Amino acid sequence: MEEKNPNILYNYCSADTFYEIIKSKSLRLSDITKSNDSQELKWVFTRFKEDFSLSYLYKYGRENNVEVYKKVLEYADGIFQNSYVCCFSKDRDSLSQWRGYAADGTGLSLGIDASSIYDTSTSSIKLLKVEYDENTQKDFIAQNVTKLVSRDIGEITDQVIFDVLFELLEKATQYKHHSFYTENEYRFVYTTSLGKGSLSYYYEKRSEANKNTNLAKKEEKPSIKSYIDLCLNQGFSSAGLDLSPLSIRKDNLVSYYDLGFRRIKDTFIREVIIGPKCKLDRDDILLFLHALGYDLDAMIDKGFSISKSDSTYT
Repeated sequence: MEEKNPNILYNYCSADTFYEIIKSKSLRLSDITKSNDSQELKWVFTRFKEDFSLSYLYKYGRENNVEVYKKVLEYADGIFQNSYVCCFSKDRDSLSQWRGYAADGTGLSLGIDASSIYDTSTSSIKLLKVEYDENTQKDFIAQNVTKLVSRDIGEITDQVIFDVLFELLEKATQYKHHSFYTENEYRFVYTTSLGKGSLSYYYEKRSEANKNTNLAKKEEKPSIKSYIDLCLNQGFSSAGLDLSPLSIRKDNLVSYYDLGFRRIKDTFIREVIIGPKCKLDRDDILLFLHALGYDLDAMIDKGFSISKSDSTYT
């Protein structure tokens, strides 16, 4: 039986990040490839290419239909699209989370009403439960390899290849290495149609066009601006997202979207857990929420709570 999504999910953060979330009344979805897992998205396709190569060569031989073989591998390398995630745990008071994501326990755990976002009937944002089991991941990859190699070679069309690769891509956003299993992570995911490496492609094409005297007119040159606007603005109104300038994080430029909850702020924040080494107390948080326009009476009447972590971590 499929596990039901939790109603409340917890975002562990530093006191500074907590301040920004409450003040801006928004959550940040950041580029998944800039996370703390260097193999985000990559592992699935590395494994797929290995399994596909073995299965394809075993069935069709090394010398037969090399074009199809090379095409699948080439498309797999170019399939990556920019996916943006905001990560949560279903655990409200987890020592590993305090250490890893809440400034070594000096931060807070913010419980939010996840159900108000993952009603996908009106949103292009998906809530995904992260899968850590390596056997489950390998089985899924093997099933998709079979979808290709079980066909006659002439049936492996571009459409068939892309159908398989996009199914892999969607799953790849919820697969993580098993060493992260204690996180019990759920993540909100928003995927654009902007492919990795595509901007470099348009850059090179426009640069070439500028050298070509036959392409003197501006409209005949490929436009990077138009391509970015088209890819990144799709689904905005239904997802409630705002594209924001890139931020600097650990000497890296990270693109992100902000998902606002201003209209539902008094029911969206359900719980605050103060970290084991956090210097804030309940009065600090109540005064802060009031100063920023949150209706404390309405929140408390809906079950809002503030508590201290049970962890004795010091």
